[in-house]
Amino acid sequence: MKKILFVFCISIVANQVFAQSEWVKGMFSPELDFYQTQDKFEAYWDGKTIEKGKGWKQFKRWEAFMEPRVNPDGTFPYKALYSEYLKTRNQLRSSNSSQANWTPVGPTQVPLQSSGRKRGIGRLNVIEFDPTNPSILWVGAPAGGLWKSLDGGLNWSSNTDLLPNLGVSDIAIDPSNSDIMFIATGDRDAGDTYSYGIMKSSDGGLSWDSTGLSFSFVQSYRGNRILINPSNTDQIIVSTRRASGTGEVYRSTDGGVNFNLHLQKNLVSMEFNPTNPNIIYGGSQIGGPAGFFKSTDTVSYTHLTLPTKA
Repeated sequence: MKKILFVFCISIVANQVFAQSEWVKGMFSPELDFYQTQDKFEAYWDGKTIEKGKGWKQFKRWEAFMEPRVNPDGTFPYKALYSEYLKTRNQLRSSNSSQANWTPVGPTQVPLQSSGRKRGIGRLNVIEFDPTNPSILWVGAPAGGLWKSLDGGLNWSSNTDLLPNLGVSDIAIDPSNSDIMFIATGDRDAGDTYSYGIMKSSDGGLSWDSTGLSFSFVQSYRGNRILINPSNTDQIIVSTRRASGTGEVYRSTDGGVNFNLHLQKNLVSMEFNPTNPNIIYGGSQIGGPAGFFKSTDTVSYTHLTLPTKA
């Protein structure tokens, strides 16, 4: 339900920032129908490298929202869209069923800039629980290292300050032995820090060693996802991407000693089938059109065709 409110906010921002592009004007003007705007967008980006802050992502969100709602001739049903927006807004205001009970755990002492404004407390890329003890959890920060709590998040400690890079994109813990852990270094989302590869700990995070998947900072790699096969924990699946938007999927069958390249796609998300860990699903978005991939042997991947709305 929040999509309506979200798209209206995105539209306002995009109109202010990217108003110089014809395809952006088409997002807000009745003079161009949906399909004309879509064609102008494709023509504009044809052969170009997708860059952050240029409106590509904002358009794709608008496109995904509008395409199932436009009239058959591509014109926008503005009155119907506004009615949908009002209905959604009223539902959100009147409904308490989706209200979660959250309690802040801090920190509350936010550092200040020289101007006196708050600098913020940073962001986190990933949270992972110990599979044998729910009171033990780990979090990875884009440029602040790996942190551990033994009491459900009340207190935290870190021992990764001496690693070459303090970015952590993803965490994977061996489900049969929680002393064995893997982290994907670097910042997955915003490029605060680039990856130098996958690190492994065999003593519950006390010490870390490099694996067979290592990068140089100048290669501009980012780690997306790490999966440990629950039925064969020596099998590690890793998806990565570069700043250019390209990516690769690697597999290890010896606990991270060696990795082999199996797919040249930027899978921003990957998951095992919950009833069959030989099946992997992955989604690709950044750096190109969205795609959905499936592997039934953790080696080869098939690009699936998703159904579209008429």
